[in-house]
Amino acid sequence: MLAVTALTLSSVASVACGGDASPPASDQNDIAGTVADSAATQDIESQATALAGALQLGIDRPGATADEAATAAAKRSLFFRPVACISSVLDATAHKVTHTLNGCTGPWGLANVTGTLTVTYGESSGAADAGARVLELDVEGRGLKIRKGTADYSAHATWIAEGAARTMTVTATSAGTTAANKAFTRTASSTLTWAVGESCITLNGTAESTVAKRTTTTVVKDYERCKNACPEAGGTVTVTLVPKNVTVTVTFDGTNVASYTDGEGHSSVVPLACAE
Repeated sequence: MLAVTALTLSSVASVACGGDASPPASDQNDIAGTVADSAATQDIESQATALAGALQLGIDRPGATADEAATAAAKRSLFFRPVACISSVLDATAHKVTHTLNGCTGPWGLANVTGTLTVTYGESSGAADAGARVLELDVEGRGLKIRKGTADYSAHATWIAEGAARTMTVTATSAGTTAANKAFTRTASSTLTWAVGESCITLNGTAESTVAKRTTTTVVKDYERCKNACPEAGGTVTVTLVPKNVTVTVTFDGTNVASYTDGEGHSSVVPLACAE
C-alpha cells in the first residue's frame, strides 16, 4: 500500500534454504514472480495514495470547511519540484481541485510523477473529537506514471487533523500496468499518518491484487517513507498467494535491498526499485 512506498521487485537472488526440504525450483520461481508482481502493484497504489496525501499538505493551516480546503489546496501545491512541474485549477463551486503533474518530485520519496489527480472536498457529517477537523475527499487519478508503472486510481478518503497529527483513511481501487508491462487491478484499504513539520509518513493496510490472472492478498504493517526514496527499516509487507495459500513476508532495512521469507523458512533477497 504509502508508499507507501517503492516495493517493485525487479529480480530475485535465491539464498540457500537447506537440502531436500527446499521446494522445487519451478515453485520457487513461481512464488518469486508472484511476489514481485504483487509488490509492483503495491508500489504503484501506495505511491498514488502518498501523492493524494501530499497534495493535502497545503490545507494544514486553514480551517477545514470544504470551501477553505479546496482554495488552500489549489494555492499550496509548492511541495513539489521543479516548481513548474505542477499546475492546479480550482473549481470553487464544486469544491474541486485538478492537479496536473509532469515529472514531479515531492515529499515522502515521491519521484518523477506524471499525470492528473482531481480532489473533491466535502465536510464530514460524522461526529469528530473535540478540536478535530474532518474532511471527506474523493480522489480520481488518471494516467498516473509512477516508477515506470502506469495507473488510473480512484479513492474515497477521510482526512482528520487533530493538533499536529494528520490521519487519512483511504479505500481505493487502481488499474494499470506494472513496470514489467503486466496488466493489474487492485483494491486496498489503508491508513496514512503523518505530523505537521515532520518528513515521514506511515502506512498500514490491506489489499487484494490480480496480475496476469494471479491473485494475491497483502497486509502492510508500519511501512514508513521519509525524505529518502527507500522504505525505512522496520516495516513489513506480507503477501499471500491465492489459491496456493503460500504466505511470504518482505522486510526492509532502510536500503535498496529487502529480504523475504516464506512460511517454511525459505528466504531470498530482493532489490528494490526505490534507488532508480
